[in-house]
Amino acid sequence: LEDVEITLDKSVLTAPFDGIIAQRLLDEGTVVQTGQSVLQLMENSAPEARIGVPPQVAKTLQPETSTTITTAGETYNATVESILPQVEAPTCTRTVVFRLQREALLETTPGQTVRFHHEQNIASSGYWLPVSALTKGTRGLWRVYVVVPSDERDGWEVQPEAVEIIHEGENRAFVRGTLQAEAKLVANGTHRLVPGQPVALNYQE
Repeated sequence: LEDVEITLDKSVLTAPFDGIIAQRLLDEGTVVQTGQSVLQLMENSAPEARIGVPPQVAKTLQPETSTTITTAGETYNATVESILPQVEAPTCTRTVVFRLQREALLETTPGQTVRFHHEQNIASSGYWLPVSALTKGTRGLWRVYVVVPSDERDGWEVQPEAVEIIHEGENRAFVRGTLQAEAKLVANGTHRLVPGQPVALNYQE
């Protein structure tokens, strides 16, 4: 009887912590070998999200800082739990561990992709232009057309200026390049223009 009781005791698996079963790795009736994993447990506490962020962004984050993350179209409040010191070689990012509210445990699934939105102000000189004013240039640059006085005729002509896109929004882009502050920019219809083409300016009061 004692031998049977010992065998029964050894056949019972006890979880090392309170949690829920995330995955069953073996089917019922399978012969289990010593050290073989049977169940995958998820701690029954606030879930964590691990997100790789650029090292320069990681430096601006502090533990216990409140923020928000999104997953599956839902937004959750989160707190910065810790910032791992090493840089991941494949992605060149540092892993930031976020702690979600405990209520998110029943609404999220382990392995889900999460997103962290971080806004950063960067001082830079340039110009905001409508996206319709941009045309593709060469060597990865873009170009815009400006109206300048014609050297060969009495009037105006269009000339291209090379620009680099720093940031692009929905309808406008922030650029820098050879464009001058007081230039007369062609805002749209650039696909109909060629360098040196004569044009006329129409002013409206």
